[in-house]
Amino acid sequence: MMNWPACFWPLASASLLLLVLPLEGSAALRNLALLLCCSAFGLNLWRQWSLTGERPRFQLPLWPLWGLYAGIAAIGLAWAVDPAYSGKEIRLEILFAALYFWLGANLLRRADDLRWLLASLCSGNLLLVGYTLNVWLAGGATKDGLIGTYHTGVGNFSTYLVTILPFLAWALRQAWIQRQGWRWPLLLLLAANFFAIYITANRQAIVAVAAELLVVLAWLAPRLRQPRQWLPVLLVLAVLAGVFQQQMSKRLGNEAGSGIVAALERDGRLPIWKFAIGEALAHPWHGGGMGRESLIRQYPEHPLTQGVFVHAHNMLVNRLVQLGVPGLLAFVALFAALAWALWRHRRVAPLARQVAVVGLAVCAGVWVKNMTDDFFVREQAYLFWFLAGALLALQRQALATTTPQS
Repeated sequence: MMNWPACFWPLASASLLLLVLPLEGSAALRNLALLLCCSAFGLNLWRQWSLTGERPRFQLPLWPLWGLYAGIAAIGLAWAVDPAYSGKEIRLEILFAALYFWLGANLLRRADDLRWLLASLCSGNLLLVGYTLNVWLAGGATKDGLIGTYHTGVGNFSTYLVTILPFLAWALRQAWIQRQGWRWPLLLLLAANFFAIYITANRQAIVAVAAELLVVLAWLAPRLRQPRQWLPVLLVLAVLAGVFQQQMSKRLGNEAGSGIVAALERDGRLPIWKFAIGEALAHPWHGGGMGRESLIRQYPEHPLTQGVFVHAHNMLVNRLVQLGVPGLLAFVALFAALAWALWRHRRVAPLARQVAVVGLAVCAGVWVKNMTDDFFVREQAYLFWFLAGALLALQRQALATTTPQS
């Protein structure tokens, strides 16, 4: 097992990677950080092998499903509308995503690495949210007249916040239980994240955070014996409901009473979903090729695909359009297998239980967040898969250090 000095450079470069991953337009810096992280990790494994003679073991969780997903996408090149574009997207959206997933699954090799992970996520989050709040206080915008974070739009930034919130709450819980001095700054940081979600004015992010809270509530429900123990979570859910209603009223104006369906009709999502699903099911066994913009490449002149609707604005509908029913099922199976991997060892050890609830909350939040748009591409997908792999690594360490029950 590698000691701390041997782990320093891979973890330091991974901290840089976690900082730049949420940012749009950072492909060069992101790839450089990824290269540094992989190189440092590989050199340390080689050093360990040369000094101890112990051959490194690599973890490739869920590799059959990753292979199935990639295989369906590769076969889809045969009828892709733009094979060159789809080939590039297979590399970026599947192969790179799997690389980040397996990097996270192998980089964390000690249970103590949880402290590094949470510290890296909190530090990066402090910088990005701090920048956002500074822009808001100055009355400015970050991109397209809206408030996201550094060179990053509202959609990607709110997706990042939804992904990271359960980890911030986990860090706060750890600090609170251990009565550490930074528990109050962490509480303020968590509150700043909620406020950052509010000023992005992204409605679906509010629904996604509510989904994460419901996962936590379902997890804690058997232990909550008294009504007063439910009040904090119910209060937060009530506040989120009020904020969501306020945002809906701003968007719909006088039509606010007509509800969510009217909002979806008005902004074009419901028509594009109906059109995309209908066209995709006309040839259910294959799609138009991998890539979020597959829809516009298939129907470049259609009135519904003009403007912002270069894709279907739904993570699942997009996979159906791209890869047909088989590709959609492979994608859903990958998510389901991840959730099951996190869930099945929840009773083994305290760390495994914490990993399970955090991981399931993140899965629920990311899933819900991408039901009215699709930001599960590039940097946001890479961040999710890296953290998912890291959670599986922490769970594995918890299982390895648990004394078997006689």
